[in-house]
Amino acid sequence: MLKRAPKVGRQLVVGNPSLAAHFSHMNRRADGSPMLVEEVMEGSNTPLLWNCVCGNVFLKAPVGLLKAKHAMCRMPGCTGTQTTPKKVNVFRRSKAR
Repeated sequence: MLKRAPKVGRQLVVGNPSLAAHFSHMNRRADGSPMLVEEVMEGSNTPLLWNCVCGNVFLKAPVGLLKAKHAMCRMPGCTGTQTTPKKVNVFRRSKAR
């Protein structure tokens, strides 16, 4: 489960520990200090999480998505013809209440 922290200034929360390592660097600035939620969401290279049919989970930047219909899975043994990734937006904006 991936979700945004409910209050401004908090970091993004990744509920699945096996995926947390993929996102730990995204909550930090270059100097190592924590990033605000808005800084992460408004970044031009905000990545997307993709789930491949082979079970691999990987990140793909939106810039690359403009050039191709599907992201390529880099898992050994998985070819482009077998890959039908499902795009999942990592940073969902909460609906106004």
